[in-house]
Amino acid sequence: MQSKYYRLNQDLNANKIMHDIKHMVQDHARVNKLEDTILHIEIKDITYSHEEGFISDDRKNTLPE
Repeated sequence: MQSKYYRLNQDLNANKIMHDIKHMVQDHARVNKLEDTILHIEIKDITYSHEEGFISDDRKNTLPE
């Protein structure tokens, strides 16, 4: 299975996405027959990552344990 990642803070370029899909199909066709092959595209998750330590703890009191 192949994965591609696209940053959402930049405009998505449909031509780039289609080029990437076409390239994946061509790679698959080099080692597999395309007869009865199905392309399934799924947006499984949109994730967000951040650096630890940049979020300050503004609570006046600690949480009870």
